[in-house]
Amino acid sequence: MKNKFLNLPEQTRINAINQIAEEKGISPFAVEKDWWVTQTLSIIFEMEEAPYLVFKGGTSLSKSWNLIQRFSEDIDLAIDREFLGFSETPKRKTNLRKKSGIFVSEEFYPKLQKRFIEKGIGKDVRFTLEDAQSDQDPRIINIYYPTLIVAIGYMNPRVQIEVGCRSLKEPYSNCLVSSFIDEEYKNLDFAELAFNVPSVNPEEILEKKGGKVSINGCTKHIRDNQTNISYDKLFGDYLEGATEFIIQDPYIRYAYQFRNFMELCSLIYQKNSEAEKITLKLITWNDKDFMESATESFNEIKDSLAEINIDFEVDFKVSAHDRYITCNNGWRIILGRGLDIWQKSNGRYDIAELLQEKRKCREFDMVVIAE
Repeated sequence: MKNKFLNLPEQTRINAINQIAEEKGISPFAVEKDWWVTQTLSIIFEMEEAPYLVFKGGTSLSKSWNLIQRFSEDIDLAIDREFLGFSETPKRKTNLRKKSGIFVSEEFYPKLQKRFIEKGIGKDVRFTLEDAQSDQDPRIINIYYPTLIVAIGYMNPRVQIEVGCRSLKEPYSNCLVSSFIDEEYKNLDFAELAFNVPSVNPEEILEKKGGKVSINGCTKHIRDNQTNISYDKLFGDYLEGATEFIIQDPYIRYAYQFRNFMELCSLIYQKNSEAEKITLKLITWNDKDFMESATESFNEIKDSLAEINIDFEVDFKVSAHDRYITCNNGWRIILGRGLDIWQKSNGRYDIAELLQEKRKCREFDMVVIAE
């Protein structure tokens, strides 16, 4: 048996994914991954052990409760201790964790692989169970799926499942879960019905997060020629509260690229102007024809930023390739095109030279994840 959606022609599936991505303003990669996450949840909660499992964590806030706009990432599961033979919380939780680890590695993991085959989505899917000590909790299963969409940055076409034991029972409710694809095309033959997933109540998750949905990352797809886009609108909120930044962008050599970089530095300062000190490290590279002038420019930037208490350093690395911003507040911003997201303006007196929102964008994807 083969899954009806996977049985569609490849180009039909790509078109469906791209259409949803366009409508939702997210990347096609996120739409495809959401489908695989949802399929995985469907398989798990059809297993014999399902009555003793609950779905929890940040992805459940999105998939089950629709409280945050977040692309589906990892699946966090908790096993009821009674299923593992513990009627009460043991004094030594090591025994509980060991029993949980045995269940995951010897029962849950092989059954999961078998169910993927039975459901018709196991072809070309690869499974790994990460090595761990006997009492390590949670255990981590990686599911690498065949992708139609090019992955963004260092993100893998992978669903990661974390399975841990529950020493205490958390309140939960049954929530209907469906993929973006099944929701959009619910009247077509290949669409699957929404299904119930027992999900930890959001109050329990938010309480552990200090009342804040700090795990709310995002994914955005920006179209070619799109306007009204600025660094602040894209990721300004994720810069707040950080004092250390690492920016990797291998292409900063022309005047407009230095302008973009200084605009980012200005935004970082605006978002954290009350900080006593901000450290900013740039990892980049330049061809030998540009290296001397680039070094001079970065020295001038260093002196300029020092006046607003930003300690700046640049590291030239020939291996620099990925484009990202990491912040010590826990966020990583992955930019498909780096800082160079706008098209060339119409000259030095074009108002777009001063206002980012007036510039026309190049097509790119952005993903923000919690590290």
